[in-house]
Amino acid sequence: MLDPALQQILNALRDLFGYKLILPFFLWTAIGAAFFLLGRKAMRWNKEHWKSAGLNVGMMTFNFVFIAYTYAAVGWLEKAYVSLGVPTISPQAWDGVWLIWPILATVFLIDFVNYWHHRLLHMKWYWPVHAVHHSDRSMNFTTLFRIHFMEGVAMKLSFLVFASWLQVPPEAAAIAAGVNLLVGQYIHLDLPISHGRIGDKIIASPQVHRWHHANTPEAFGKNLSNFFSFLDVIFGTYYNPGPCK
Repeated sequence: MLDPALQQILNALRDLFGYKLILPFFLWTAIGAAFFLLGRKAMRWNKEHWKSAGLNVGMMTFNFVFIAYTYAAVGWLEKAYVSLGVPTISPQAWDGVWLIWPILATVFLIDFVNYWHHRLLHMKWYWPVHAVHHSDRSMNFTTLFRIHFMEGVAMKLSFLVFASWLQVPPEAAAIAAGVNLLVGQYIHLDLPISHGRIGDKIIASPQVHRWHHANTPEAFGKNLSNFFSFLDVIFGTYYNPGPCK
């Protein structure tokens, strides 16, 4: 029999997160702590890094404020999309399924949609919007937040159209979005991290993504995936000749 105090804590966790969320919650906390420790090493910056981070955080703040108005329009489009009656998986289909599976499904679908949207962003007609992100000359984990507000809205719309059919539980969607954010910061770290010759072709590393931002024609439009770099391998956009300097 458990100690009454421990039982009380477990009951509180159950009430707050639900049985299905307890394990993912602690897993997410562990990942966040690991990233924080890794991120401390990445904070050994020079003056240009700090200037870059200041601008990136400023743009993030602006987007949060400005995007509230544009999301009103997105909400209207969402209602219009729902009214079309596009077939979706029944939310009840996930009942009784271990939460890790809808999380993994959502993480993969987000990256798949992201890949093709990112590919469009590198086309001539869409590039002026995405060029804002590539303007950072001192890439660091805050570079993720340097985006044009139109890119953020377009990404939300692409997820609405191509990912809403999955109808995963809200907690799975929230955790998947958090994982996506964490991975986005990880691949922008100013650290020479590689997952190895084979590993880099499966999961994107900071080295792989540095080539995406490199100012060299051979790397233009390459390494478009944020997470699963095997998508780049499959669709012919993988480029990783070695350390990117």
